[in-house]
Amino acid sequence: MLELSPLKKIYGQIIAGLIIILLGDLRFTDLHGLFGINQISYLWSVLVTLFVFIVIINSFNLVDGIDGLAAGLAIVSSVFFGEWFYQAGQTGMVVMALSLIGVLFAFLRYNLLDSKYKIFMGDTGSMLLGFILAVFTVRFNEMNVPGSPFRNIEAAPAFS
Repeated sequence: MLELSPLKKIYGQIIAGLIIILLGDLRFTDLHGLFGINQISYLWSVLVTLFVFIVIINSFNLVDGIDGLAAGLAIVSSVFFGEWFYQAGQTGMVVMALSLIGVLFAFLRYNLLDSKYKIFMGDTGSMLLGFILAVFTVRFNEMNVPGSPFRNIEAAPAFS
């Protein structure tokens, strides 16, 4: 098995984050008053979004050491995001959230319950999980519409 150094992992995370940020145009454009900041410039939006991606990816990699913790947190987060995306009419994001929930429940069956065929997520799994949840987080924040009765969570930037 090939072991990657932490520096190579962070380079990979930066490249993956920049691909989705720049080519997918998925980035924070407004912080909705968090720290007194509203609209942010293109360069700052790319940098802030990349920082959030790296923090979330590495957070899930960090909590993966305890059986079921990363998957359990991801299930709870995906349920929230899935419900919110459903209310916002974002069918594609709902399908992603529900798919992730289904996969994680199947994973937990072998991670927590079965001692003979126990499996682990590993660095790649936990980083992919963090990446997907980072996408959900940025999309959630950008779709949050202040003043809308259905798509407004005042603390969305802090929550996400």
